[in-house]
Amino acid sequence: MASETLTPNPGTMMRAVVQAGFGDDGTYEVQSVPKPGLKDGEVLVQVKAVSINKGDWHSRVGEPGMVKMAVDVKAKPIPGHDYAGVVVEVGPGVEGVEAGDEVFGMCDRGAFAEFVAARETDVVSMPAGVTFEDAAALASAGMTAIQALRAGAKLEAGDKVCIVGASGGVGSFAVQLAKTVFDADVTAVCSGRNAAVVRSLGADDVIDYTEAAFTDVTPEPKYKTIVDLVGTTPVADCRAVLADDGSLVRVAFGEEEGFMFPLNKVLGMMARSMFTSQKLVPFFQEPNAEDLRFLAGLTEEGKIRAHTTSIEGGLGAIPEAVADMGAGRAVGKRVVRV
Repeated sequence: MASETLTPNPGTMMRAVVQAGFGDDGTYEVQSVPKPGLKDGEVLVQVKAVSINKGDWHSRVGEPGMVKMAVDVKAKPIPGHDYAGVVVEVGPGVEGVEAGDEVFGMCDRGAFAEFVAARETDVVSMPAGVTFEDAAALASAGMTAIQALRAGAKLEAGDKVCIVGASGGVGSFAVQLAKTVFDADVTAVCSGRNAAVVRSLGADDVIDYTEAAFTDVTPEPKYKTIVDLVGTTPVADCRAVLADDGSLVRVAFGEEEGFMFPLNKVLGMMARSMFTSQKLVPFFQEPNAEDLRFLAGLTEEGKIRAHTTSIEGGLGAIPEAVADMGAGRAVGKRVVRV
C-alpha cells in the first residue's frame, strides 16, 4: 500500500458533522466530538475526502418516513458513508493494514468527520495515481453501478443497455462499466447540456430527456438491460422498449412521499415479475469490499475514472453539498476535501 506523511493529532477529540434533527436547514452542525475508539479488527482512518450520496440527503430530511426509524437524531449521529484517507492507528487483530496506508471505503455512518473507525475487511488500498477525492467517489457510486449491471440479464458483447440518469455519480460509472466490462452498446439518458460528458465516458447514443422520453423511441433491437437511476418513468413504458428476455433494474423510485415509500413500488415490481418473461429488479446495493477492489483495479488500469465535482470548505461545506444533492443539482459525483 502507498503511504503518506501523517498529520499528528494526539488528542482525544475531533471535528465532525452531527445530525441534530430532520430537514434541510439547521439539522447538520459541525461540533467537537470524541474520536472513535477501536474494536478488534478495526482501523482508524484520518479522513481526507468524502463523497455525497442521495442516501445522505434522505437520512438528513427523513424521507421516506421509514428512514426516521433508522436514524436516532437524539444521539446526534455522525452521517456519511464514503471516505478516503490515511490509516493512523490499527486495533487488535489487524494484520493486513498498517499506519500510513492510503485507503478508501464505506461505513455504516460516521464518514463526515476528521477520523472514522472502519473494519479492516472494509477498507481497500487506493488505486495508484488517484486522488483522495476520486477514491472517495468510487465507493458507493461505483459499487452501485457494477452491482446494478450484474443484477440484470446476462449481457453479451453488443447488447443494448440504457442508463437513465447517466450524468450523475452512479450513472457516470454505469456508462463506463457497461462499455469496459460488458462491451455493451450504451444509450445514456440525461439532459442535453451533459451530452458531451456522457459521450466522453463512452456512451454510444444520448437521449435528452428534456426533449423526449427515452421510451418514446423503440430501439432496434430493444434494450437488454435498462438501469433506471431516476425512477419516474412508468414500469409499463420501460417494458415497451425492453427485450422479451431483458431486465429493468430500478435503483431509484422517484421522489413520492409516504411512510412506506418505496416499499409499495418494490412489491409492485416483484408482483409483475411473476407474470412476464422480462426481469423486473428492484435493486438495493450491498457493500462488498471485493467489488471495491475490482473497481480499484479498473481505475488503476485507466479503464474507468471518477467524474467528480470537488467542493472546497471542509466539513463546513457538507450541509450545502447534501442539500444540493437533494435538489438534483449534481453532475457527476460531489466530493468534499476534509
